[in-house]
Amino acid sequence: ETSSIIDDVGNENRTTTIINNNKSILESITEIASGTSENEFKDDKDLTRLFYPRKDYKYIFEKDKFLILGEKGVGKTALFSVLSHKNYANELANYCGVNTAEIQNTDWIIGFEKGNSAFPDKTNFESLQDFESAHYRNYWILLLIRQLTDIVLPANELVTRIKESANINLKTIAKEVNVGEQLVSILDQVNKKLAEINKTYIIVYDYLDAGLPDQGGLRGKLVSALVSFYYDYINRFSNLKAKIFLRSDIFEREVSGLTDKVKILNYSQKIEWQYDQLLNVVWKRIYEQNKSSDLFKDFEFEENAILGSIPNLRNEEEHKKVLDKIFGKNMGGNNKAYPYNWVRIHIEDTNNKIHPRTLIKLFEQSAILELGEVEIPKDRIIRSKNIETALEKSVSASQVDELKEEYPELENVFLNLYNNVSDGRAPINEKDLVEALVKLDEEPITIIEKLKNIGVLKDYKAYKKTKTENEEKRYHIPDLYLYGMKFTRKGTR
Repeated sequence: ETSSIIDDVGNENRTTTIINNNKSILESITEIASGTSENEFKDDKDLTRLFYPRKDYKYIFEKDKFLILGEKGVGKTALFSVLSHKNYANELANYCGVNTAEIQNTDWIIGFEKGNSAFPDKTNFESLQDFESAHYRNYWILLLIRQLTDIVLPANELVTRIKESANINLKTIAKEVNVGEQLVSILDQVNKKLAEINKTYIIVYDYLDAGLPDQGGLRGKLVSALVSFYYDYINRFSNLKAKIFLRSDIFEREVSGLTDKVKILNYSQKIEWQYDQLLNVVWKRIYEQNKSSDLFKDFEFEENAILGSIPNLRNEEEHKKVLDKIFGKNMGGNNKAYPYNWVRIHIEDTNNKIHPRTLIKLFEQSAILELGEVEIPKDRIIRSKNIETALEKSVSASQVDELKEEYPELENVFLNLYNNVSDGRAPINEKDLVEALVKLDEEPITIIEKLKNIGVLKDYKAYKKTKTENEEKRYHIPDLYLYGMKFTRKGTR
């Protein structure tokens, strides 16, 4: 009897230890999302804790890759933050195998960012509607010159005027006759000086989507002028380069009037992610919050004083071990729904793309819901119902909100499509989808193609019950967007 009591006490103590450990990990997961992309990496410490360094980021240090493209939420602003923090950038370059001597001779200078008092605000840019294409280019050069130091700038009257002018007066200078030639001459002298002192300046641009006004095609004209300027002078300015972080859809849809738009892509890089890399982003953030937990006891993280802890999980089996601890070996009662597959399938779009911010939000919101439960489970850290609820109530809605911002021309569809589909469920029969879009005064073929391109729709054939009946085409909406568009999933027929 005494032995039985001791065993009961021991079991109870072990259970308490497990529950306390799980709660500690759960609390760490709730802290992995740190604000918006705009304020997530304010200083080097934020990068050390939150940024996941990838070996293939070597391309951001290649001088002639001046255009960095990616969808909203893919991590453009994170890379911008890296380049605006010199110590971290130098260490990341070293980690990526870049020539460190070359990096030591490189300075990254902010060319534009939203909310920075050094640059004009939207109101100022809105007043440029009467500009011709050459004026837009001149305006970007004026902003660039204002960011350069006297060490590299020639001492002349025009430079003095530019430096001393208020933002509101720059547009007057941009429209002066022959000022374009004078501005390029100034940059020629800057480039020559940089070559003499063995220095390279890389000018970094971000927030062009949010920081520039899109009324009347103005954003497209401004971005087109910026991109074409650096492309046209890519060989002439050997020591004055750029990194322009730009949403892919803005480049495709709004950048126009360039005779060499296809050739420009040779100097661009698209930010893309593998699923295992995205999981490592989450593991790094959890580990940095709680290095003493046993969640990663089977794995060693590489440690770097500047880059922080770097996960070494490299294959599906290793990631499964961690996911099984968090969500259990299967999702709910369905033995086929393994967490590794469930997470991937439920947060990728129809083009099989997943963005880091989406995955981070899924884990964070799931953990917040779990902490709200009366009891912490001992066989897993987060129950299936909470990750499902997080997807439906939070993640999907926020993703649709981002799409409405990214593609304002589709806002009517995102808001009202489900009201015009008879049962508000998906997959949607082609006939019902076409009729719904007509009711919304939208052109069906154009809209369907657009939704397929951006990963919201995917068509497939659903065979009817008898062989005599024809195939019926239907459209699938991924769970990533399904619930945010207020649709529900049809049951298996």
